[in-house]
Amino acid sequence: MQLTKVYQVLLLEDDESSAKLLLHTLERYNFQVTHVSDGQSGLSKLRSHHYDLIISDVMMPYLDGISFLEKAKEQVTGTPVIMLTSVGEKESVVRAANQNISAYLLKPVSTQTLLEKIAQLLSLKPEMIVDKKQHPLEVKITETSISQMLMEISGCPSKKATEEIYSKFAHKLAGRASFSNLRIHLKTDFF
Repeated sequence: MQLTKVYQVLLLEDDESSAKLLLHTLERYNFQVTHVSDGQSGLSKLRSHHYDLIISDVMMPYLDGISFLEKAKEQVTGTPVIMLTSVGEKESVVRAANQNISAYLLKPVSTQTLLEKIAQLLSLKPEMIVDKKQHPLEVKITETSISQMLMEISGCPSKKATEEIYSKFAHKLAGRASFSNLRIHLKTDFF
């Protein structure tokens, strides 16, 4: 497998349960999601980061999704935007169309519909969307000599990868007096 791109996504969603569902869905695949709960926070994120895709709710506190796009017009030029809403108001649809929204989806949106829309907007072939569950993180630690160890890391890291690697290394070290050389082999498909 060759190096898999991780796509950067800015998610603007104020409803906690909707946000958790979207985060869980997207982060299962090769998407790194930055979540904010209002348009004002989204503007702050855009000042310091580039995103491959923006997914925004329409109705949010402080600055709604469409007003966010109006204010961020220059920063989001060329970035696909998916607008999510539970409201099918004609006025919102017209305002969204005037902001060059790439897609307008009604909530709740199915995983399949969302992934298909993302693939379409980012011009991704099916094999370019990687299910991380098909490539779990694997950490193998072996003693190559009395003073040397080899740690081999492969698969797709999760948010808790650092803790998992440390835990396995600490377990392997338990009861050892010392070692002087640690080699790390990192399979770079997902790093």
